[in-house]
Amino acid sequence: MSQGNKGFKNNGNTCYLNAILQCLSHIDILNNNDFKKNIIKYKKNNTPLLDEWLNIQNLMWSDNIINNVIDPINLIRIFNNKCINNKIFFESFNQNDASEFLPLFLDFMHNEFSRKINMTIKGNPTTNLDKLYYKNLELHKKQFNNNYSYIIDNFYTSGLSLTQCPDCNFVNDNHEIFIIITLDLNEKVESLYDCLDNYTKTEELDDDNKFKCEKCSDYVNASRKLLFWDLSPIIIILLKKYNINGVLSKSVKYPIELDMTKYCMNYKDNSTKYELSSLCIQNGGLNSGHYYSICKNTLDNKWNIYNDSHVQNILEKDIFNNHPYLLFYKRK
Repeated sequence: MSQGNKGFKNNGNTCYLNAILQCLSHIDILNNNDFKKNIIKYKKNNTPLLDEWLNIQNLMWSDNIINNVIDPINLIRIFNNKCINNKIFFESFNQNDASEFLPLFLDFMHNEFSRKINMTIKGNPTTNLDKLYYKNLELHKKQFNNNYSYIIDNFYTSGLSLTQCPDCNFVNDNHEIFIIITLDLNEKVESLYDCLDNYTKTEELDDDNKFKCEKCSDYVNASRKLLFWDLSPIIIILLKKYNINGVLSKSVKYPIELDMTKYCMNYKDNSTKYELSSLCIQNGGLNSGHYYSICKNTLDNKWNIYNDSHVQNILEKDIFNNHPYLLFYKRK
């Protein structure tokens, strides 16, 4: 089967870009009917990146077996021009970090069919959970009321930081919105769940890192905890594989099915169960090396290695022999 099983030509040092394009191509969100309807309805007059992305998706998912290699050169040039126009230093044809390319690419795509919407917040918060929900809505309104899109809906996750004063029990809450969940690796972690446990564990703020309590107006020892408030349909996890010296720290086990329930705080309206869709692999050092991807083809539910222009099948059990840099999970 050729649908979804096409490689990308490497235009010099563009393996990082090819790997991300494959991961995004295989998560459905950016090639399904809802995505296309949103583009038709909201796209602006000049949308070169969206147009080229749709062209690539048509080639990727066609049953044409004559040419199984797609050349993304036009998309690279369009992306490069957008970086220049936005005064962003990013040389697309040089070696780059896939995790830096990914949010830029999604942001440029978002800007081509973003729109102004009227976000209204109704009702009065009564419980503490209501108040947190209200603050999160206020943050979304502030950031996206004039610049909203399908990308925001599907890729942006909300995080919540809770810091409690031990003297007066005042709790400071801080909401944050991001595309990539960055998890540290250390010698003690063995699995992705261990990394998430570390990310959300209570941190003690003391000594030179004391917390200034708004209620006490004083610096105090305090405890801080990070949680996820609203997980997006697609969550992207970055595993910090390298230490400050650029040396590979370690690899961890990661599941096909990921349960994020214990790491979330909300009304639980949306599912917190996810399944692995794609992996971006980096072999080599921090500032050099080679990227490729492993993705699940949703048409036949088979996994494939996408290594630039080369595509080959891989059994699910063999996926775990690869140590990912980025993990793409989609909501079940």
